[in-house]
Amino acid sequence: MDTQSTLNQLLRHTDHPGQSKKVAYENMATRLSWLRVLPNNNKTIKKWTWRYIQSVYRGTIQPSPALVQAIETLAAELDGTPAQYSNAKEIKLFADPARIQAGSLILGTSKECAKATCILTFVPTVPWGLYCPKHKRKR
Repeated sequence: MDTQSTLNQLLRHTDHPGQSKKVAYENMATRLSWLRVLPNNNKTIKKWTWRYIQSVYRGTIQPSPALVQAIETLAAELDGTPAQYSNAKEIKLFADPARIQAGSLILGTSKECAKATCILTFVPTVPWGLYCPKHKRKR
């Protein structure tokens, strides 16, 4: 399904009787903008306007990749899929099965170990973690 028809279905699904089209576009812009902020840890991001949503809906402009992603996320959420899963892909990784269950959603961001000679990439347990477990500094 293309983005324009998905947006059309979302607007129809979230429509309220007696609500103007402008209000519907404003509400959709707010919801989609929130989904845009979610993966960026609430950083300040310019919100989409109702006119932008209307223009994409009418097909007068092409949606940005970020808007396409937000539309797909909202559609998945309305189908019962949590927003955090919308961009998730099944990948192969190495983990201790006693600590990480199969099918778990990993919300962290992987980093390369800060030790110059180390080739490991890891998901730190804290955002400021720089070293893999092998090279973690002992206090």
